Amino acid sequence: VGAYVLYLDNTNLAPKEVNGDLERIQNQGERQNYAFERGFEWIATHKKEFLNRTLYRVITSWSADPFTDLRYPVRDKLPGTSPWLRDGYALSSSVAYLLLTALAVGGLLLAPRSGSRALVLLYLVAYVLAIGLSNNEFRYRLPVLAVTSVFGGYALARGGAFWPLRVEGKWRVHAAAATLISAVFVLLTLPLILPELSRSTEARLIEIGANSQPDPVQRAESLESVARLDRVYSAPWRTAANSWELAGRYDKAIQDGKAALQREQGDWQATYMLSLYYRHEGKHGKAASVANHIPPTFNAIMQERAWSVLDTSAAPASLMPSTIDIGGDDVGWIKGFYGEEGSDSDTPFTYRWSGNSAFMRVGAHAASRKLIVRARALPGPKGENLKVRWRIATHKAVEQAMDANWKDYTFDLPPGNTNRSIEVELSASARRPSYEDKRELAVAVDSIKTEP
Repeated sequence: VGAYVLYLDNTNLAPKEVNGDLERIQNQGERQNYAFERGFEWIATHKKEFLNRTLYRVITSWSADPFTDLRYPVRDKLPGTSPWLRDGYALSSSVAYLLLTALAVGGLLLAPRSGSRALVLLYLVAYVLAIGLSNNEFRYRLPVLAVTSVFGGYALARGGAFWPLRVEGKWRVHAAAATLISAVFVLLTLPLILPELSRSTEARLIEIGANSQPDPVQRAESLESVARLDRVYSAPWRTAANSWELAGRYDKAIQDGKAALQREQGDWQATYMLSLYYRHEGKHGKAASVANHIPPTFNAIMQERAWSVLDTSAAPASLMPSTIDIGGDDVGWIKGFYGEEGSDSDTPFTYRWSGNSAFMRVGAHAASRKLIVRARALPGPKGENLKVRWRIATHKAVEQAMDANWKDYTFDLPPGNTNRSIEVELSASARRPSYEDKRELAVAVDSIKTEP
């Protein structure tokens, strides 16, 4: 990594070109030596440019991250969450970093001369010099923060690191120096924080006013202005889409739902909402495509939330599909399944694997008497059939032995379960199909339907 960083940050090549250059060399040791050579060759032939880059990296080696940059990590780990939480995280991180640095400066200047203090200062100098030769990244300074924070604690415990500046008419040199250095650091850091913080604050204030709007059209338009002002989060676009849905403007809801996913691809709330908007407009292929592009990390929670949000009990029987294509347009009708897969048969179809337990919903109309599930099982380690328990509505669960072949499994609908949504639960002992596949699989389901 060190050789790669040295080459990457001391060259005129783009990162993609550097990666392509190194990928030509298969041997890792030779690749590392080559990266070192290229980096030092560039330094030797571009001394002035190297000096300018190094000086800039040294000067910025301890600068705080811009306010917006601090909002991205939380966005990437928890896509679609409230901007308030993520802005709070960014603000608290900025304030904490300023305080920790100021306290560390005060503690280092206040502490008596000792070998430990000298060692920490040498460690700090070594870090700055290392950054001068490589790229400035926040995680590189975490080990240094761990050491300097001890002196920050010393400044708090001892007191007097910054105040008073004068005692008995004499200046306290350490306190004056600590105050001056900390003040300069804070003043130089504020331009990295205040502009985006003020933009974020403005966006949040407009958002408060927008959410108090009783008219869904005006609320949606206000939220769209929030999304254009603060170009970090998907939540304003997603909430605007929901307001357009309430106004019956599904064309605008789809437009803003797509904008939300362009802002944050992992926003599972925007994903199932957009899928439902497409379903409402009869665009089942697009509904399936949107739902099936959710990252695997967020697939389970998306299915769970869509299942709970989609209120089938209040829907007319005519609106409940009597056939569900599992792996197709199935958002809100399933939970407990993995991502969509496609068959390699002459007539391709989609399906999903279940874990130990999974649920499905399907509409049962007045004439419906049977439930048919097209599925297959993952056999046991020795090829034995898998015992699968099926619960249809509130009926007592029945056990069905299933093999690895695709088949139609037919069940009788319990009496009194027509003109409504039928909930089907399957449960079985799941296992990993191979060492490489980390999933716990039990039953693959292609479709579920009701018939007379």
